[in-house]
Amino acid sequence: MRSSTSMPLGTSFWRAAAVTLAWATLPVGVYAAFSGVATWGAILTVIGLAAISLVLNTSALRWAGARASSRALASLLPAVLVMNALTELWYALRAQPLYLAAKPVVLIHGLVLLALTGLTTWQLARARTPG
Repeated sequence: MRSSTSMPLGTSFWRAAAVTLAWATLPVGVYAAFSGVATWGAILTVIGLAAISLVLNTSALRWAGARASSRALASLLPAVLVMNALTELWYALRAQPLYLAAKPVVLIHGLVLLALTGLTTWQLARARTPG
């Protein structure tokens, strides 16, 4: 018996989530690795590469799309990513950066991350719609 809070989210949501997660982690991980923060760089790079492998593996996407997943946990991903994107935009526009990346690069990364998070949220909303 399936829980009332779990439902299949479809391959479109998982593909959008994986692309968004790859964009959120891979560039930051590579930058961190080359900036001397090897541990965080390695962790974020591995997460980004795993997300890319999910995008490229159609059988894994079909499996994830057919599997019942928690709506609350699925909603948490876009919430965390939008906070991440808004923080990056804040660093690019107003705050003193915590790292030495050029502000235009951080601005572009934050804007693309915000757009991809919007796409992921839209795919999640479509997956919740019955029919």
